[in-house]
Amino acid sequence: MEQWKTENGLVLLKGWAREGMSLGQIAKRCGVSEKMLNRWQKQDKQIENALAQSRELADRLLEDALYERAKGYTVLVEKQVKCKQVDYDPNTGKKLREWEEMVPVKEEVYVAGNMTAMQFWLKNRKPDAWQQSGVGQMKEEETEIIDDI
Repeated sequence: MEQWKTENGLVLLKGWAREGMSLGQIAKRCGVSEKMLNRWQKQDKQIENALAQSRELADRLLEDALYERAKGYTVLVEKQVKCKQVDYDPNTGKKLREWEEMVPVKEEVYVAGNMTAMQFWLKNRKPDAWQQSGVGQMKEEETEIIDDI
């Protein structure tokens, strides 16, 4: 356990947790059983924090990315634009020369929301309303048959 309490050991544990490895996979990388890794977490706050915080951070970062991808976002893109340049004679006003040059410009581009990400998000966050069988259908208790018309 001592080698995993070092700065390098904790960095490895954090990295594996951030990659989404399960405790079993991390334990295997450490050369111990999952039971032993659980024991280490209970005995040492540094190891517990390294594993818990890294998994939490990875989950939150991915949730944020999925949310942004689902709803759409803007991104700043740099591209080259052809610009026409003209020199005029200050005395006569006649055109002396004309040329074109490429100029870098930044443009804000909207990336539309991704339908698959939207469906994934909604099916997982609101399964009652967005499961495939429930979309566009009313539940039995919400329907009422009227016979007395």
